[in-house]
Amino acid sequence: MNQRPLLFITLATFVCASWASAQTPVFDFTIPRISSPRIDGDLSDLAWTEASQLGGKVVIDLDNAGYSRVARPRVAYLGYDNTALYFAFIDYSPNPAKLASNDKAFWQGDSIEIYAQWDRSNPNAYIQFGITPSGYIELRPADEKPRSKTDLLVAIKKTEFCWYTEVAIPFALFEVKPPKAGDVWGLNLCGRQAAFRTSSTGNLTWCPPYGGFGAPSRFAKLRFEN
Repeated sequence: MNQRPLLFITLATFVCASWASAQTPVFDFTIPRISSPRIDGDLSDLAWTEASQLGGKVVIDLDNAGYSRVARPRVAYLGYDNTALYFAFIDYSPNPAKLASNDKAFWQGDSIEIYAQWDRSNPNAYIQFGITPSGYIELRPADEKPRSKTDLLVAIKKTEFCWYTEVAIPFALFEVKPPKAGDVWGLNLCGRQAAFRTSSTGNLTWCPPYGGFGAPSRFAKLRFEN
């Protein structure tokens, strides 16, 4: 009579342990070289077509625990040239005009987060970029060296059902030389859907960190195209 609860607890412990040990390998992604896009919120640039043709597109559709997909995934296009990293995000929303920006704590409202790491051997060699639908921008360097967000180009456009965001991050902002073909950085694309969230937290990510987003060991390997 007393064995059934013990059996249930044992099975539950086994399942939880299995989930904890079943972390996927970090993604290995090749970012293509593309034409320089105009950062104006209009994704009709040839650059984003090039990114799509060359495989520079990802779907941001997992919660940060990595065990379920969100109901409304984001699409992102990625590319680079000699001067900058480029990103274009499409966030489908029932009413983009009602997205919830929190410009005092961007991660608590609707937001896009980019984690870019220029040295995978150094856990502090990355910057967290936070962007809200209102156009608020915040930089959080893990190495705590001050960087000016005026060097970052961001443009946002809202339509009836979409929130478009274009981003250009100059390599000079990282205070390193532009990467050479074959170099490998770290990257993750994350954020939150707050106003129309479909999960308890609204968090979503590309490469699952299985916890907080700021986990360099879980950043994808970003290979610069040969």
